[in-house]
Amino acid sequence: MVEESRSAMKREVEALQDLAVAISKLSDRDVSRLNLPEKLSQAILDYRKMKTNGARRRQAQYLGRLMREADPEEVARWSSQMQQRK
Repeated sequence: MVEESRSAMKREVEALQDLAVAISKLSDRDVSRLNLPEKLSQAILDYRKMKTNGARRRQAQYLGRLMREADPEEVARWSSQMQQRK
């Protein structure tokens, strides 16, 4: 069994954080269309309200953690929907 390197895990976590932050920049209507879990949806709303960089950074880390807990197939679907919007 091959273990994933620490750097690879960090890249994966950062990618999930980036996706969550990108989702937070969508309109409320677009976010609701993604059918996010309630906890993640609420955390994104909280992220939008934050103004200080430190708070936003910590919230982005929390968003990344919630994204890791989500179903990988759902995360892939959200990612593809984000790519279609670009």
